[in-house]
Amino acid sequence: MKRDLSSDIRRQIWKLRLVNLFYGMASACMSIRLMYLDGLGLSPEMATLIMCVTMALGAVAPPLWGMVADSIRSKYRVFILTMIGSGIVCALIPVAEWLRWGGAVGAMLLVPMTNMFLVPTQSLVDASSVSAAAAQPAMDYSNLRMWMSMGFTTINFLYTPLMKALGNSSAFLVSVICVILLFTQRKTIKQYEEPVEAAPERRKKEKQPLQLSRLFKSYYLIIFLAINVLIAIPQNASQFLAYLLTDIGSDTTLVGLITACRVVAEIFILLISPKLKRFMNLPMLLVGAAVCFSIEMLGYQVAQNVVLATISFCFGGAAYGFVLSSAINYVHALCPEGLEATAVSLWLATSYVAGILVMLIGGAIVASVGVRVVYLCCLGCTLLWVALFLGMYGLGRVLKIEAQIPLFERKKR
Repeated sequence: MKRDLSSDIRRQIWKLRLVNLFYGMASACMSIRLMYLDGLGLSPEMATLIMCVTMALGAVAPPLWGMVADSIRSKYRVFILTMIGSGIVCALIPVAEWLRWGGAVGAMLLVPMTNMFLVPTQSLVDASSVSAAAAQPAMDYSNLRMWMSMGFTTINFLYTPLMKALGNSSAFLVSVICVILLFTQRKTIKQYEEPVEAAPERRKKEKQPLQLSRLFKSYYLIIFLAINVLIAIPQNASQFLAYLLTDIGSDTTLVGLITACRVVAEIFILLISPKLKRFMNLPMLLVGAAVCFSIEMLGYQVAQNVVLATISFCFGGAAYGFVLSSAINYVHALCPEGLEATAVSLWLATSYVAGILVMLIGGAIVASVGVRVVYLCCLGCTLLWVALFLGMYGLGRVLKIEAQIPLFERKKR
């Protein structure tokens, strides 16, 4: 019996790995959107403006779809809709270019729409992975999320020869194929719409209305979601790598290779995170992310060659690995029952708010005083969010608000 159970768990783990892998592959096109817009002949100002709209839509879409998922009690149905939407939009982008439909106007409409569907799909995949991990300890979220990063990296490696042969828009056709692969695993999302162990008990209860106001009564959750804007700012600063390479006199075509190195560092942290969690709780893992972000930003101040820039960039990948292995679990643990998808979507949305701020303010700083000042500002944001995060616990203690996840917790070795 035990053997059958172990075999069943292994099958479930591989199903979730495939969901994360295929989503990572499908979402890889998000990394070349700015390059695609530039290839259309749009001015940098116009391309940046379209990307700001894209990020704004990425901030709004996940909470909206998350509320729909929680209100109808079905991540699965919303997942189907967002996958279909992702496939249609990614297919229309190259078709519109080849048939010359809309030109710049078509790009302005279609590129932002990728975030309307791809980003909410990620939040639903993440929410399902966390639910499964909460029900079965063998399904560690960090390990599952690592497969998403692997899919993203693999496809990005393939983009270079593909786009040279067929053009930048061919990347979106690859995403269509990957969305179809993801669609074959849709039943896995349905299986993990809620934690397996909790499902029988919840089915006995009468379904409660959504009551979004319950989310805003969680002191630690709401403050953390606000702080997450600051957490995501140094993470989004990776978009300025090309400017740094120009500043040190290096070839900007190395962006792809250096980004791959960064994701390898991210995957490494996700790989070892289960061992780290044996002696570090979630808040301490978040502090670990701050340490790595700080090293990254300080490294950029002294980097005078591509080697030091790459090493610094890899510390940013490690920092994001710490964030992925802790932040979403932290949000999931703090949110009220029945609002998991909405809470995870809000967490993802705040990251896109940070992206908008980085694109708008960072671009102006680069144009006026240089890219290294952007990284100094990011260092300041990192130190500020650590202070606010620790202060959140201090104020909670003064107000006598019990912390669901203590700041310091002795872990059993």
